[in-house]
Amino acid sequence: MVDISQSRQDSPEVKVQLSGRRSWIVFTARMISIWSAVVVDLGLMWFMWGRSDWAPEPGANVEHFWVRTFIFGFTPYVIIQQWTLSITTARDSDVVATIDKFMALSPMIVVVGLELYWLGAEGTLSWRHHVIGLVYAAYSFSDYFSTDVINQRLRARQLGVGV
Repeated sequence: MVDISQSRQDSPEVKVQLSGRRSWIVFTARMISIWSAVVVDLGLMWFMWGRSDWAPEPGANVEHFWVRTFIFGFTPYVIIQQWTLSITTARDSDVVATIDKFMALSPMIVVVGLELYWLGAEGTLSWRHHVIGLVYAAYSFSDYFSTDVINQRLRARQLGVGV
């Protein structure tokens, strides 16, 4: 038995009841944002640590690598983050909003941590690793501040400060 319903108007939330039991799994747009950041963190760890020795064969077609990385990896992540930012801004609890805000910064933390690890381990990453890390870190930095600023403005508007 599956029961899908909207619970609150101001927060897109879907409740799914599984097999008649009383356990509920709640999917919110913020949780989708948080889990997508976790998946990106794991992907960056896999690429920059697990595949640190990867380099394409000389003369190989590397366009597939860039297509997979940016079109199938980065683009869906950016779309999910922007969608959840526009849909949930100033609507959930402050605790979940804070977790989401700091999870937006987590790809940058992972990239910086792995870059420092390889610097200390005297290992070498290819320039492709650095480019991908830089792109994800830059987006993560801008996503963190856009989430923070928009939430602050809407909270201030709700409280009637600076209107």
